[in-house]
Amino acid sequence: MQLARYANILATHGTSYKLSLLEDQGIAPEEHSELTPQIESQIILPDNVWNTVESGMRQFIQSNDLFKDINLSIAGKSGTAQEAKNRPDHALFIGYAPAEEPEITMAVRIANGYASGNAVALGKDILSYYFNLLSESDMISGNASDAYNTRTD
Repeated sequence: MQLARYANILATHGTSYKLSLLEDQGIAPEEHSELTPQIESQIILPDNVWNTVESGMRQFIQSNDLFKDINLSIAGKSGTAQEAKNRPDHALFIGYAPAEEPEITMAVRIANGYASGNAVALGKDILSYYFNLLSESDMISGNASDAYNTRTD
């Protein structure tokens, strides 16, 4: 949740919203769009700092082969978190889209997911689904053969 919050702060250039769990508030799914987010705090940095971070995140997406066929402006960053030498690394990806006016922010963490590319691929699928870029049948193939399953260190 904190990684998703971090991605949202980057997407909004500094606005941190109060977290809420919609189901715990007894709000029906059809009423979710009527909720008004509540600002918790604002991180003040010069525009050139926010723009530099976003530019780097866009360049990551543009240089990543997994995104070469997606027609959407995305800002994102991947990584791995090492926990122990006898277990695979955790795969991470954060991002938001469209980069100019974000509608969605996300954080993908795959525990012991070997390589960040696995989290990036899942992030791409989430964005493809959210923005209706692929049909569900095109995304769900039942095939995970393209997943990385070796350590990267």
